[in-house]
Amino acid sequence: MSVVKVKINNKISSLWNEFSIIKELPSMSNVFTLSAPNIYTGNPDDWNLLLDDECTITVDDLSLCTGWVDQIIFDYVPGSSPIVIVGRDKVSDLIDCPYGTTPNEWKNQSIRSIFQILCHPFDISVTFDSSVSSIVSQTINIFKSDEGETVFALISRICNDYGMLPISKGDGKLTIIRPNPTTRATDILEIGKNVGGFSFTHSNVDRYSKYIIKGIGQGSDTKQLSDFVEPYGEATDSLISRYRPCVLFSNSPTDTGICQGRAKWEANRRAGQSRKIFYVVSEWTQSDGSLWEPNTLVMIKNKTLNYNYTGLVDSVKYIKNINGEHTILGVVDKNTYNPDGNAGNITGPFN
Repeated sequence: MSVVKVKINNKISSLWNEFSIIKELPSMSNVFTLSAPNIYTGNPDDWNLLLDDECTITVDDLSLCTGWVDQIIFDYVPGSSPIVIVGRDKVSDLIDCPYGTTPNEWKNQSIRSIFQILCHPFDISVTFDSSVSSIVSQTINIFKSDEGETVFALISRICNDYGMLPISKGDGKLTIIRPNPTTRATDILEIGKNVGGFSFTHSNVDRYSKYIIKGIGQGSDTKQLSDFVEPYGEATDSLISRYRPCVLFSNSPTDTGICQGRAKWEANRRAGQSRKIFYVVSEWTQSDGSLWEPNTLVMIKNKTLNYNYTGLVDSVKYIKNINGEHTILGVVDKNTYNPDGNAGNITGPFN
């Protein structure tokens, strides 16, 4: 059983007997929910709990979430009046809030610099994984913020164009990665052994036969006229046999190479998310004691579907209650976030 510590305003609390924490690659903020019996009925001051309290949750001394209490929920029932708190990582302020200061336009700035500038007013540090070092060093000629646009939307604009993801590792910082994992899970997920159940809803609603990216070019002495006038990129998903085009526009001044990369990124990402499977395992940790984490490759033996493959863990939900602890792992195709992958090869048990 994992050793979990909940610290609110630097005070460790043992009251919380049920909780869940969600970490996922497609999201920038981890979410936590804590529940405890209300042992101080009639005297809320004794709870020593307020909205916007700082909360840190660690598992075996590894930080899973560093953030704020967003909601306090109390439901009075005679004989049983639990109190529930819900919160998110500190980077959640980037999701909720606009940049809010001037200037709202940056010229000839590196991607790294733009991200740091956007996060600075919130006192949030930005770390850059080695997988994006060369990308974030690139210069954007001009980048503009629309009035009221959130920081998350601004960062996502650039990340989508360059095939990156903004995530939180639970340390209160924003981390920029390009998922191309080399880390492999120690354990194999196997139905009937360490997997207690699995579920999926596979859908082609957000999957298209062709992805077209159009943009406004940025001129320079070294670029072709086509780059400046009308940059364009295209990618196909051969699994979708009928005509279903998707036209998207680049989020910043761009060129044909960036548009082409964005088209393949969209095709692969949407294909992978459309075939996601959730597996339930009985512990938060693997057999070697390491925590289950997103951005990890895992071998899966699913005899129920006659479906054996190596997938990518892109979401983890840790749950603990009176029945013990278990983890729900969201697994996608390993090429979901690979800009060089082939969307048509991303299938499921029902194609």
